[in-house]
Amino acid sequence: MSNSVRKMFSDISGEYDMLNDVLSFGRHRVWKNKFVKRIKLPVAGKHLDVATGTGDIATKIVEMYGTENEVIGVDFSESMIIKANIRKDISLENLTFKTGDALNLEFESGYFDSVSISFGIRNIPELTNAINEMARVLKPGGMLAIMEFGLPSPPFNYLYSFYSKFIIPFIGKLLSGNDIAYRYLPETIKEFPYDDKFKSIIMSTGKFSDIKIEKYEFGTVYTYYCIKKLKKG
Repeated sequence: MSNSVRKMFSDISGEYDMLNDVLSFGRHRVWKNKFVKRIKLPVAGKHLDVATGTGDIATKIVEMYGTENEVIGVDFSESMIIKANIRKDISLENLTFKTGDALNLEFESGYFDSVSISFGIRNIPELTNAINEMARVLKPGGMLAIMEFGLPSPPFNYLYSFYSKFIIPFIGKLLSGNDIAYRYLPETIKEFPYDDKFKSIIMSTGKFSDIKIEKYEFGTVYTYYCIKKLKKG
């Protein structure tokens, strides 16, 4: 990822959680709860949350699956990780946040039972490389869970287009003082290959045996649950 994108996310880290609530009308909490429930981390399992931001998905994993699991959240923005650690309940000793590169994860191959990335993969230009790297640290039979924005179907696409083009940058600038970041958001959503196009990209890596797709809010948000192929023999 470019230094400019890293700086942009660092600049909005302080207002990031508040803006997620405001811009999604609080709906992101519903999406994330459903997302985490589908991961089904085994007892005493290991989970990695990539592009963890301020750590809400990683925290939900611990809350839903218990403190006997090992849960790690990584993000390329040090400011996001600082905020994640500030927010963290100090009693959750099994939850760790650290800076990390989605294209070069510092973990052994096959270490994790499950891996997640939510609203982060569209920010990685080397999309296939990132998927391959997350697959590398995932155990055979484990799940890579991805949640990302898409574009809703008609007639909701017209309303969403207006909202993303005008309302999101306006509110983003009003509450964070940074309109660049919230103009960047709808631009990356518009360019990202979602639904079956994204499924084809994932399957082209040859690392997964099955992918289930779910969508929320008429296709504004898509989730992809990808099962890594088992080793032959």
